[in-house]
Amino acid sequence: MKKFKSLLYYDEARALLLERVPRIGSETVPVERSFGRVCSADVACPMDSPPFDRAAMDGFAVRSHDTFHASEASPLSLRVVGSVDAGGSPPSTVGKCEAMRIMTGAPLPDGADAVVMAEHVTTRDGTVVLSTKAAPHLNVSRAGEDMSRGDVVVSRGTLIGPQHVALLASAGVHELDVFARPRFSIITTGDELVALHGPYRRYGVYDSNGAMLSSLVCMCGGEVTHRASVPDRRDDIEAALERGQSSADVVVFTGGSSFGDKDLLSELISPFVFHGVAIKPGKPLGFASLERPTFVFSGYPVAAFVQFYLFVIPLLEQMLETTLCTRIDVPVDTSFSSTLGRSEFVRARIFEGRASPVPISGSSMLTSLTQADGYLLTSPEEEGVNEGEMRTFTYFL
Repeated sequence: MKKFKSLLYYDEARALLLERVPRIGSETVPVERSFGRVCSADVACPMDSPPFDRAAMDGFAVRSHDTFHASEASPLSLRVVGSVDAGGSPPSTVGKCEAMRIMTGAPLPDGADAVVMAEHVTTRDGTVVLSTKAAPHLNVSRAGEDMSRGDVVVSRGTLIGPQHVALLASAGVHELDVFARPRFSIITTGDELVALHGPYRRYGVYDSNGAMLSSLVCMCGGEVTHRASVPDRRDDIEAALERGQSSADVVVFTGGSSFGDKDLLSELISPFVFHGVAIKPGKPLGFASLERPTFVFSGYPVAAFVQFYLFVIPLLEQMLETTLCTRIDVPVDTSFSSTLGRSEFVRARIFEGRASPVPISGSSMLTSLTQADGYLLTSPEEEGVNEGEMRTFTYFL
């Protein structure tokens, strides 16, 4: 009887994988198209942000020194010398015992150093009356208070989100360097597979792996440049492998990772860096470092999902020098058992700050994934986890 060519603990297999992560190039993209990409070089702020002192509220720009003695008992009258809107230029400076009407975002006129909110004053006959003093810089956004020229706006390895896009744009950054999108070849194998848009045939299985893995690749910032579904025939698998190696940075096969009569991939892809990992689900997994990193995943969708999270995501995080999954330490809300000698991918949800294992398991039960927020990974050296123990919980993308 054939056996796996190697059966490593998860940490051992992961270490072998991460020794073989290829480098990836960079490209320059406009800021408005940088969402979801990973910054490949620190971006320096080209100017102060905000670039000038500006009003943080609608009101009146004043000299704080003039208002020092203003009170309910001794209100202060200031002559209004004009107004300024956001995007406009102040018509004059603000002199002693003067004020200028100002809108939120408008530049602070020379001479003024504070803004008194409109609802805190009264106006009459071209004057504004204050009953309280204004501290220096009251309701003023100072030039450079968010960022100063030369500050690092985003660092290498930052996964760009909408908040980063806003920050870059507000700082006057027009484009930035990002890592190229990792290119993937996704190849599903099996005579039983039925195309999603084709007619169903009796005893067939819809190709959910191809759709799922392509979605995961896109969520990780990659792109699928080659997608194929092939029957269990040597010539077809060899052709797909050749196409994948020539068109992608990473190749992922599903099906044929074990040792059935039709599991040809274990013969065609050689040599394996490892073949067989002590995890559940997902034990039948192969990895080869050919022209491109090449994975052979299980044909079971849940197992393939687990294998992607435990192996492809760490590869991408190292390749892109970033963190793709959010990980937190939380207590477990109920005890559960595990098997010595393997790591178990425990699907769980977060409820009231605690991780609650999903009671559904098995390599073919996709509902166990849709009912979970993420996963816990047990150690091969333990036989279970006790209620209240702190564990690292990894959120799904």
